[in-house]
Amino acid sequence: MKNWENYEQECLHYLRKNFGNIAKFELLGGSRSSTSDILVTYPTHNFFIEVKSDISQCGQFVLLPNFEKNQFDYSQKNKSPINLPIKEIISFMNSNFAHFSNPGTAGIKINIPNGEKLFSQFIKQHYRRKNVYFFISGQFQLFPLDKIEQFFSISAVYRQKKSGSRETRESFLNDVMFAIQKHIDLNQIELGIINKRVFISSELEINKLRFSSPYNNYILSHKKNSLYEVRTLSKTNNANVIFSISLNQNAKGLSKSEFLNLISLIPLNP
Repeated sequence: MKNWENYEQECLHYLRKNFGNIAKFELLGGSRSSTSDILVTYPTHNFFIEVKSDISQCGQFVLLPNFEKNQFDYSQKNKSPINLPIKEIISFMNSNFAHFSNPGTAGIKINIPNGEKLFSQFIKQHYRRKNVYFFISGQFQLFPLDKIEQFFSISAVYRQKKSGSRETRESFLNDVMFAIQKHIDLNQIELGIINKRVFISSELEINKLRFSSPYNNYILSHKKNSLYEVRTLSKTNNANVIFSISLNQNAKGLSKSEFLNLISLIPLNP
């Protein structure tokens, strides 16, 4: 289990221990960025708490450099609707197109005037659409989303970022077999299906092994013992505006009574 997974479990345990008598807490998010982390089921309504380590990414959107027009285009694949903070960030980057147009994987920091205010507005709107009302961070401190700029330093960078990987479905089993035999003797592995996803069992040390077919790029992810999941790598490599937060050293989270009071004020139909 990774460090962030351990931390999510610890946050869940803290919430259940301290507030389990008034609400139900369920861990949902994990590595799925489209789903918020902890679902809170309250007698009158539901909402989410987002788990954040002391330094965390906090939302992003894709901007595509348009070299014909010397401007950045908001990708149609973005899930977030374009809003005022995004418009102002794009306007600033357009006015400095040459500076931002080739960010690479290291990225370029977006030092826009009044930046923290704009960035916090984006983060608030981004997470409110996901029905998030609190962050939990540090030593299990709870912070209200609508006041995050009081507790976190907020920054943004424009950089190239691959979209990661996804599960490999059973329909690609033959493709995986064709691709991996270029690297491993098939007699040393066993291909199989678990919950309609492709896995490999082997005594070989093959974690993070990458291999390709004419159709897909794959990577092996170790699960337990001799079991590895076959993950399909994304072929996209777009540049993103990526927001990050860093917990302020002297930040003080909500007291238990303050947290309970704010829960009662959450709209019933957010």
